Amino acid sequence: MSLSSNRAEDLLGEPCSGVSGPVARRASRPWGFLPVVARWSCVLLVTQGCTETVVEPVAVASVELTPRRFSATVSDRVPLSAEILDLDGNVLPNRSLSWASLDPGVATVSEDGIVTAVGPGQVLVTATAGNAVGTAQATIEARPKTRLAPGSLDLSGVESGEAVPATVRVSNEGGGTLDELSTQVVEGSGWLAASLSRNRAPATLELVARPQSLARGTYTGRVRVTSAHDSRTVSVRFEVAAKPKEDGPDPDDNDPDDSDDPSYDSAPRDPHKLEADENGEHRIDLKWVDRSDNETRFEIERRTPGGSWAEIATVDRDEESYRDRGLEEDTTYEYRVRACNPAGCSKYSKRARAKTDDD
Repeated sequence: MSLSSNRAEDLLGEPCSGVSGPVARRASRPWGFLPVVARWSCVLLVTQGCTETVVEPVAVASVELTPRRFSATVSDRVPLSAEILDLDGNVLPNRSLSWASLDPGVATVSEDGIVTAVGPGQVLVTATAGNAVGTAQATIEARPKTRLAPGSLDLSGVESGEAVPATVRVSNEGGGTLDELSTQVVEGSGWLAASLSRNRAPATLELVARPQSLARGTYTGRVRVTSAHDSRTVSVRFEVAAKPKEDGPDPDDNDPDDSDDPSYDSAPRDPHKLEADENGEHRIDLKWVDRSDNETRFEIERRTPGGSWAEIATVDRDEESYRDRGLEEDTTYEYRVRACNPAGCSKYSKRARAKTDDD
């Protein structure tokens, strides 16, 4: 039994004329007589009657990432895109990429090229295709963090007396830009008002405590400062004293033998032996010796070394101590005190210095 050459081509020529994968077989001469059952002859004919052609894949020349440089803050997610190119700059589609971060402690990258910022620093992100590697440099900054200093205030006023102002510094102790600042009185809105000097750090939080509608006593308030990234709260303690009596002078004031009656013809003497002692992370205690008998008050001033002096409190006559609360931790403060009366104020005491504890 025999087959015609046309039949042989029908049986064996089709695989040789098409391309399957990288190898193609093409018939090189007419098919001859082929026994139907001669399987090995068929194989031999295919081997002898076809040639092999190898199709090589186009080599990857480069990988380009976009963006090549970028900045982000911690917890941000940044997608990267990649182009795989041949030597002529043509894009090669359907090629696999392998993504990696050279420092996962700064940033990680997913198999889809999405970079997640983890911690401050710089890091290279790579994408590999074949023997080609593309890189992108990421600069990661800490997230902005609001800081209020001081974090708490002790204020004092008098019934129906004047408003008492206070200021709090608003700063950024993190990275990036601390903006979109706003403030709200969350406790004490009946007597406490708050406003910001600007909506971007550094800024000043300006507080005003109004005792006009308050009776004698101690009041607490809270003011929140909110940014685009976080919020912080400053606490306020407001002590309101009784309104001074207006029913005339004390009869004892007319006693000519009253040796305790002070004279305001001259300013008082300066306080002596000022001492400052830290008492925890946010408090320093002051004490001094009162050397006058005609002061009406003591004025207390404070500064950080090299800074400007600012009055932080006044205390009544004969007082010889003061507790300064709401201070920053691990910070050095300097103090000075002077005595005052209607005739004027004394010289300042010698300075005293103390440093608050750290965490």
